[in-house]
Amino acid sequence: MAEWIEGIAGERVGDQAEILVHHYTQALNLAKAAGDVHVQELAEPTVRVLVLAGDRAAELDVAKARAYFAQALDLLAPGHPQRAPTLVKAGRSAGYAGSYDDGRRLFEEAITEARNSRDDGTLAEAMTLLASVGWSTGDAGTRALVPEAIEILERQPPSRALGRAYGSAAHEALSCGQPRLALEFCDKGATLARLLDDEIGIGLAGTMHGYTRCELDDLGGLEELRSAVRDGLRLGLGRSTAWAYGGLAEWTWWIEGPSPAAQVYEDYLRFAERRGLRGTLMHGKAEFLRVQFDLGEWDEIDRSTTDLLRWSEERGDRQVETTALINRAPVLLFRGAAERAAALLERLVELARLIGDLQVQVPALAVAGGIEQRRGHTDRAVAFVAEVDHLTGTHHGWRARILPSVVRILVSAGRVGEADEFMTGMVVSAARDQHSLLTGRAIVAEAKGEIEPARDLYQEAAQRWADYGFVLEEGQAHLALTRCLIALGNKQSAIEPLQKARAIFSRLGAVPLLNEANSLVQQVEARNLADRPSAIGWGG
Repeated sequence: MAEWIEGIAGERVGDQAEILVHHYTQALNLAKAAGDVHVQELAEPTVRVLVLAGDRAAELDVAKARAYFAQALDLLAPGHPQRAPTLVKAGRSAGYAGSYDDGRRLFEEAITEARNSRDDGTLAEAMTLLASVGWSTGDAGTRALVPEAIEILERQPPSRALGRAYGSAAHEALSCGQPRLALEFCDKGATLARLLDDEIGIGLAGTMHGYTRCELDDLGGLEELRSAVRDGLRLGLGRSTAWAYGGLAEWTWWIEGPSPAAQVYEDYLRFAERRGLRGTLMHGKAEFLRVQFDLGEWDEIDRSTTDLLRWSEERGDRQVETTALINRAPVLLFRGAAERAAALLERLVELARLIGDLQVQVPALAVAGGIEQRRGHTDRAVAFVAEVDHLTGTHHGWRARILPSVVRILVSAGRVGEADEFMTGMVVSAARDQHSLLTGRAIVAEAKGEIEPARDLYQEAAQRWADYGFVLEEGQAHLALTRCLIALGNKQSAIEPLQKARAIFSRLGAVPLLNEANSLVQQVEARNLADRPSAIGWGG
């Protein structure tokens, strides 16, 4: 019986995993109960079947995979040559489920076991995966593990572990604002994955390559991300498909707008939930907040961040916590609760600096600057902007993504020249970045007293943001256009954009901006009521 099951395990485990596990574990338990001297002989094949079943389940049901690997580990004594590789598999599944403490513990034990057994391949794989847990929990000290792992693996025969390490290195390079270096690692990973016919590795490399192309303003990378999702779904892959979904959703947002991105995020979140990828699901929900902010779904942000912050506190997921705060704080700020937003500021800045990724540092510092500007703490607001300036350098994409906020802070502080300089030489391709740059130029033109050019720029910005779907920026462009038209004495033309601005701010509950808009009503009415008493209907 054992020999027969062992013979078919490799080819039928995908369909028969539970049956195989049942037969082996039942036989093993019966032997243990009977005091059979052949218990150890049964334990070895049972471990193999459990690991095979775990490998298969890892792509379909993470909770089930964790259970299989845990059973296998119960049968593997410390020092057993298969214990370290199984610890790595168990740790990976724990990380996918969002159980970061378990993942860290399993990877650290795997590193110890692999060092003792001189299993360099498993050692390096565990180091790479421990670094990925460190990324989620904000443990920047684990970053040094990835280059060390690559150095070890490059001395070994070509392996899938090396391909994964190249992917981690590409992700790290992107996080630090080095997309060209990331592209080099992507190419290495793709070449290796094709050599080894590694479908998961091919998918991961394709995702990173497509994402990096977009980061380098080659927007053809968006189609590469779509292909990575399609291929992952076709092949029935789990984590690599979710990773592709995340990249596709993000770049769909920046290139096509928040509404198309929301559809991708919904598919992404449903997929992650079905596969039991709990950690991925929560990261996706946190990232989705950014799109909801653009769409004006601010009440939903308030509800979602409560759950996300509870999760992050339970699991130590600092990436999720930071992303939640980045989106919750501006909702509070724009709704007039500046002091409640300020209560989040120190924690937000602390986390962003601790994590050290541009994707959280840059928006977090921009949000912090906006909070301090609104509170009248000009010097501190400008200091946050200076930090953003230093971090982004010549990385135009990241500068553009927070550009309107930065320019408003600098102009409010009377630093119009610095605001203009922040945009100097900027070249961007994604729609959101282009609209942000246009808005920044409009703000600076208005601040310089160049009202007619500012009017034209704001008019174009309002239309672009309306087409794109960023509700708040559309409203602010309408409000600024109203100011310009009043300054030019064209108050009749100011009626329509002012109505639009007030309607948007009212819907958002953006009280300070609504108050600013309302303060302009009297200026417009004073002129127009004298000329055409029945012409104006302001509505709510």
